[in-house]
Amino acid sequence: MRKSATRVQVIGLAVVLCSPAAAAAQITPPPTYGGDLWGRPWLTGDWFGGRDWLSKHGVDFDLDLTQVLLGVARGGCANRQNAG
Repeated sequence: MRKSATRVQVIGLAVVLCSPAAAAAQITPPPTYGGDLWGRPWLTGDWFGGRDWLSKHGVDFDLDLTQVLLGVARGGCANRQNAG
């Protein structure tokens, strides 16, 4: 019984030590989010100063999107002469 409790504690400690910290910043915030549409670092800007204020207090929003084309880009069943 004692061995199993120790084993659970060791596994729990290993999980805690190996998991990434939730509070660790994954981006370096820019000095300001503002600017014109083509010069600012993020598309949505500084939200009337709110985003800069939040960033200075440790809250940063970041969203990434990766799109991958799946499927037949050219040809395929729609271009078959004899479908039968």
